Amino acid sequence: MLSEFEISVEPDHDCPPPIMPEVPEAAALSHCELRGAHLDGASLPFVDFRGADLSGASLRYVNLRGANLSGALLRGADLTVAYLGHADLRGADLRAANLWGAVLTGAVYNAATRWPERVRNVGASLPLDPRKLGAIALSG
Repeated sequence: MLSEFEISVEPDHDCPPPIMPEVPEAAALSHCELRGAHLDGASLPFVDFRGADLSGASLRYVNLRGANLSGALLRGADLTVAYLGHADLRGADLRAANLWGAVLTGAVYNAATRWPERVRNVGASLPLDPRKLGAIALSG
């Protein structure tokens, strides 16, 4: 299906993980193991990442517009200046993720979404309130 985009990330491997090219819109990468992947600058709009493990991944400047990240593990991921507008973050685990400069306008989340306690800002560390970043809380 998307065999040309498969990524195998082995933490003990000496080589850095591959950089993912642009993925076709609405690609299905749900439940994929992408821990520690380097996806900086990738264009991934509307990609299905449901339940995927992106823990520790580098997602700097990534376009995740409308992506389905529900139930995804993003613990410790670097989402610096990532575009998450209209993404589905329900049940996603973003603890310890770096959301500095990330755009969350129109993104949806729920009570099961786990946020980092603080977001780093220029010279400061501020409590995170996703509503102030434009995200929309949904019940359920």
